[in-house]
Amino acid sequence: MFSLLKKDFVFTKKMILISVIYSIVVPVLLVFDTDGKAYFADFLVPLAFVTAPLAKIMNKEDTKSGVILQKMIPVSVPEMIAARYLFVIILMMISELFLSVMKMIAFGENDILLNMKDAMPYLISFIVYYAAYLMVYYWKGYFATQFCIYALIIIVVLSNRIFGKSTFENLLQIKNGLYIGGVILFLLSFFASCVLASRKTVDSY
Repeated sequence: MFSLLKKDFVFTKKMILISVIYSIVVPVLLVFDTDGKAYFADFLVPLAFVTAPLAKIMNKEDTKSGVILQKMIPVSVPEMIAARYLFVIILMMISELFLSVMKMIAFGENDILLNMKDAMPYLISFIVYYAAYLMVYYWKGYFATQFCIYALIIIVVLSNRIFGKSTFENLLQIKNGLYIGGVILFLLSFFASCVLASRKTVDSY
């Protein structure tokens, strides 16, 4: 499993580097904004940091030759899926750490540990989102995952307009519920992805 995880990082190293540059540029640009600087950074940085490398892998795998190659790898389907889910979790943790440092530099939020603690609900929310994202991929393929991004953006924008930022922040106060619900949804997504991935055949392409 860890060899597959290493393979994912090696394959996407250039995309991860681009994501790092993006994570530097976005907070700096938001400094010139007059409202919601940290709020938008909490959304934009993790979304791009994880999606770009993950999309590169999916685009390569979701082909007939990609499926044949996966069938030839001497590891079980659950191990393969576990490596992919772990890849997402590690990228999310790196993005949140990087974001906390950039918020300290760009926004003057000097307590990096407090920044990371405050980011935990966002981290859990994004992990749940990517759990659904991966499940959609193993169910319908790479093309269908693009609608997940559109749906997420629409939900965030509409929620912010209808309910306001304060309502979203109030929801984040229920941290224990978010954590427990996030773990349960993540595990359900993992098991569903294992079933869906095992059903993939070359004939599907």
